[in-house]
Amino acid sequence: MSAPKSPPSKSFKSVLQRHPVAAAIIAIAAFVVWTFPIGIAQAWPAFVRDKTIPEWLAERRWPGMNAQVYGWLTIIFFLALVILLVVIIIVSRRRGISPQSASTIDELGSENLSLKDTLDGTQRAAISHRLERDTFKDELDKLKTKYGRLHEIADAQAKAIDQYVRVERVLLCDLRLNDPIQIPYVEFWLDIINTSVYDITVDTDTIKGRIKFQRNDLFEGKQIIYLQESIPPSSRVNVNIKQRLNTTEVKLLTPYESKKDEALPFFNLSDLVITISGGTQFPQVGRKCLILPQDIGIKDSIHKDRVSMLEAEVSTLQSELDKLKKHKLKFEIDAPRSKVCVAFAYKEGYDVSLHLYIRFINSDTYPLFVHTVSASLIKKDEDETELEIPKIAYELHQAVYNPELESAWQLKSWENIDLKISERDTTLYHTIKGRIDVSRDNQIFNKIWFLRVSMEAMNQTPYSLDFEVDWDGRNQGWMSITPRT
Repeated sequence: MSAPKSPPSKSFKSVLQRHPVAAAIIAIAAFVVWTFPIGIAQAWPAFVRDKTIPEWLAERRWPGMNAQVYGWLTIIFFLALVILLVVIIIVSRRRGISPQSASTIDELGSENLSLKDTLDGTQRAAISHRLERDTFKDELDKLKTKYGRLHEIADAQAKAIDQYVRVERVLLCDLRLNDPIQIPYVEFWLDIINTSVYDITVDTDTIKGRIKFQRNDLFEGKQIIYLQESIPPSSRVNVNIKQRLNTTEVKLLTPYESKKDEALPFFNLSDLVITISGGTQFPQVGRKCLILPQDIGIKDSIHKDRVSMLEAEVSTLQSELDKLKKHKLKFEIDAPRSKVCVAFAYKEGYDVSLHLYIRFINSDTYPLFVHTVSASLIKKDEDETELEIPKIAYELHQAVYNPELESAWQLKSWENIDLKISERDTTLYHTIKGRIDVSRDNQIFNKIWFLRVSMEAMNQTPYSLDFEVDWDGRNQGWMSITPRT
């Protein structure tokens, strides 16, 4: 059912309300086209008395216009005005827009703009989150690359956790046979060290196998006593095993109640099965069995004096060792002048030539002797272990001048040289030349390979210095060396 039509007067009024500018333009046009010419015609005699407007225009060669022309112009004007009003009314009726609807449209337009702004903000937020996600992904990839080696180590430990959680010692800590309150028992103390990166759980509810004494199984129940939830990484803990004893086993152990140290060799815990795992925190660490050592020690106050005496002996030996480690005779290498050169010695080897300048410093108040000076090529792996490259041929010597000999210049080897260095003396630089022949199977042209010069001297441990070699300059002749830090 169509909506009721409004009266023409009301429609014309609403059109004027919605289009005030158009109505004003139409009114001005009507005044200019119709009213203004009439006013000019009435006022014309006051200015030009002897001529009419058409005559005045004809003198200036304007086309002549009579009353008929004015009539036709008037009719055309009114027709144009009526057609314009009809078009405006038809368009307004087709839209069917009332002032209330126009207000609603404005509100909807504002709401549309608000929704568009919200959508734009959501899109910008989505783009920002996508960029952040990509950034986090890149950072994660970098961390995986950087710490990939650590993940490999952790995975290897998870697969063989029993190699990283070890029982260092098993001690006999208590032997109760005639306690009127408690059931007779023997108690052992397990010293466990966890060298892995995981928290390790000890299965205290299940312990399999039997403890033996003099090859006899102890049949009563056992209990693992460990109050912590787990063994933290890189830590040492104590786990106790309490073995109850029946009447027969008490009689078997009675002769050793007051002398536990004599009972130690007769105990055997190698058949015990104690299970460890990563628990719920690290499920990738599978269940493994602890490996218990064969030897059993004792934890008793009787042996405190002996332990103290042994500790004193260790302390004395450590002091002596520290004195030996303090080198009173040292040497220096003049690195800026010293050089290394690589040549092809034969089909399958390299000839590494050395040209070193060395001097010795004796800080002792007595003369000291240099026994041997040697050189070698060392490689340090990722796990910090050092490996010396095998030598196919080797020599290190000094040219010594002696005019009394038939051949004045002689080569003196630095092996078993027994060179005397006076007390508190610093020698001049000695020129040492030599070579190290190595196999081509060793990729020595790498920064992980470095030169080590060592000295064995009187009354002290060997002393050595390490130097980096500029292997990249091997094709340019002699290469420089720098002290390794």
